[in-house]
Amino acid sequence: MPTHTSIPPTSQPSPTLPAATATLPPTAPALVPPGPDPDPTGLYQIAFAASTGSGYDGCCAIYVINADGTGLTNLTGASGKFSTPAWSPDGQSLAVRREISDSGISLIRFHATNGLVSLDSIESLVTGFSDAPVWTPDGQFITFQMATDSWHIYSVPAKGGGYTMLSNLPAEATSPAWSPDGTRLAYILQTSDPYRKLLFIANANGTGQTLLPTGRLDADHPDWSPDGKQIAFAGRQSGEKNLYI
Repeated sequence: MPTHTSIPPTSQPSPTLPAATATLPPTAPALVPPGPDPDPTGLYQIAFAASTGSGYDGCCAIYVINADGTGLTNLTGASGKFSTPAWSPDGQSLAVRREISDSGISLIRFHATNGLVSLDSIESLVTGFSDAPVWTPDGQFITFQMATDSWHIYSVPAKGGGYTMLSNLPAEATSPAWSPDGTRLAYILQTSDPYRKLLFIANANGTGQTLLPTGRLDADHPDWSPDGKQIAFAGRQSGEKNLYI
């Protein structure tokens, strides 16, 4: 059964799982302005990855569908090994993981007319063993995780160019998620002794790293509520995986 977890007022880890939800600690004014309505037309859409055939070679293409179930469109064709689509704030592009010679982050640009989507282009932004792309709220950058000797979190301009590692964050930080106002980043820290996946938040510049208590749960895939006061995440314990707030 889903539980609520408190956000501690300081950066010290909490050894127990609290019983009630508290608001996230206050921050300085937004460093990145909020993005526009992701779908000003009101035709809300869902992007997802799905197999186009049997076996590994048929996985996966990126599809878009209207929220009412109409307008299903395969954007990427029968092959390409795409996954983890993430909407741009303006609703006109998707950042995706694409498994090519190694793997990388690509940008899919498209346009929609009356709820029907047409592909414009697919552009490779990053080549390397990378995953979990997310957009900054202003739509200027795509943040992602990439592994060399260990996982780190990087950002690359959506217009293309070199990528840079986010400063002050530890090695083995994964699954980045920006707060709606762009002032904070949620992420997962993987530890090895013992193996845990811990939920943290930090300021946009990597300072103020704060462990959020999740009890015995291993956390993954954090996502902020629209008001920036709560974080949803996938939690695993004893082989079971559920959604928590």
